[in-house]
Amino acid sequence: MHKTTRKIILIICGIIILPLVFYVVFQVSRLSEEEQMIEEIYSKQLDAILFSINQYSNDLLNTFATQIELGVNYPQAYDVQEELLDKYVFPMILSIKNDSLKYHESYYSGAPFIRDTLEPKIVDLHRKNAQIIDRLMHYKKNNFTKLEPLGEIELGQQKYNSIAFVTKDEKNNILYNCTLLISPGAFIESLLGPRIQQVAAEEFVIQAKRADIKEAIYSTDSTKITSFQSKSLWLLSNYSLQIAPKDKSVKQIAKERAEANFYILIGLVILLILGFLLIFRNLNREVQLAQNKSDFVSSVSHEIRTPLALISMFGETLLLNRIPTEEKKREYYEIIVKESTRLRNIVNKILNFSQIEAGKKVYNFEEVDLTELSKEIVNTYSFHLQNKSFDYETRWTEKPQKISADSEAITEAIINLLDNAIKYSLDEKHITITTSFKGDCAFVEIADKGVGIEPKKKKQIFDKFYRITQGNIYNVQGAGLGLSLVKQIMDDHKGKIEIDSELDKGSCFRLLFPIISEKEEDHAEDTDR
Repeated sequence: MHKTTRKIILIICGIIILPLVFYVVFQVSRLSEEEQMIEEIYSKQLDAILFSINQYSNDLLNTFATQIELGVNYPQAYDVQEELLDKYVFPMILSIKNDSLKYHESYYSGAPFIRDTLEPKIVDLHRKNAQIIDRLMHYKKNNFTKLEPLGEIELGQQKYNSIAFVTKDEKNNILYNCTLLISPGAFIESLLGPRIQQVAAEEFVIQAKRADIKEAIYSTDSTKITSFQSKSLWLLSNYSLQIAPKDKSVKQIAKERAEANFYILIGLVILLILGFLLIFRNLNREVQLAQNKSDFVSSVSHEIRTPLALISMFGETLLLNRIPTEEKKREYYEIIVKESTRLRNIVNKILNFSQIEAGKKVYNFEEVDLTELSKEIVNTYSFHLQNKSFDYETRWTEKPQKISADSEAITEAIINLLDNAIKYSLDEKHITITTSFKGDCAFVEIADKGVGIEPKKKKQIFDKFYRITQGNIYNVQGAGLGLSLVKQIMDDHKGKIEIDSELDKGSCFRLLFPIISEKEEDHAEDTDR
């Protein structure tokens, strides 16, 4: 790994990774606390739901108290007993005039035998709760009506809840103690039930229970849940409302939420790690590219310096006329021409690469026979191959290979592959050039018996400025642009490159071009006409 890359990675670790690790450790250690906090929040939410039901219950009873007061003040116009008994299923409404705790006739009552049975019990209940009655009367004197539970009264086998409040006869300016006798089961089922069902919806189970009975007297669902949030009904002694999430306990929900937070945290960590790896990969690639550029400058400088030095040296020698024979003079001329050609090729390659990289390269696409073009290139290049002591073999397809291409660009791509084959064939100097078809593509193939390419480096060889430097090919001259140019030319021609290579056994580069279809060919002919 490059030293600069290591430094940058250490900086990234210091800025991002280490704080992230501390944050993850901190969050994991807090998971149990968060679970407890979620449980408390959820419990408070359930308490709020129970509070709303309790408040609704109180509002109902306060409505009944208001109706009683209307009946006291307008008895002929408002039949309180019928309204409450028939509509709201209350068995008894009993109002008793208070005069220094001496109880007189009932202001409202039910049937005489019920009145006779209940009145002594209510009087006794009022005496036992004298302080509450005095307080309620004090509230009413200040124009405030308040309801207070006094306890239970038995009538036969049924128990009723008694709720006291004070009302006022405005005409006669007299205060009366009133007692609502409520059948809890009927009250909860008939009046609270719809409200409870509405609140429960499909998310909660809400039950109403009496303290001394295990079974619920009312439930929104048949689901049996042992873990309930409970709150007493304010005005109904010994009765409570219980609520629980449907199918799950509060603890389970809190645990699931804590686990969900944990998984989200893990997901975030994984995403950050993947992001870090991506950054590292791109960073490493950029550092490698910078290194390759540096090597490229050094290599190109060397490659340009060498032919310039030779041209300068042999040109100066010829200029000073220090050549003893014509044969030697001709040899020097050949060296100058050879090095000039080499220098021109280097400069052209750099210029072509610069144009393609900048998107300024203009291609002249025309119908080309790939086989015929390959034959011309090999015929032109054969002298160079022979000069390098290479023998070559050609395998041309007889069927025309009609493609749409820029002849100069394809020529440059094939020559780059031939140059590459020459550079990396150190021992066995043999090259095979083949043209044929593969699917709906025509291809030209350059195969050598050189050093080959490691599998892991097959993709890298097309990177800009990249050069293979392992083993005995470290000093092979080159700018690292040849294969990158080939790749860009093939991309611009909507073609592709295939590589078959085995280390120490050679490489085969295959350039595939889309074939011109008959419809495209007919269209091109019509356009030419």
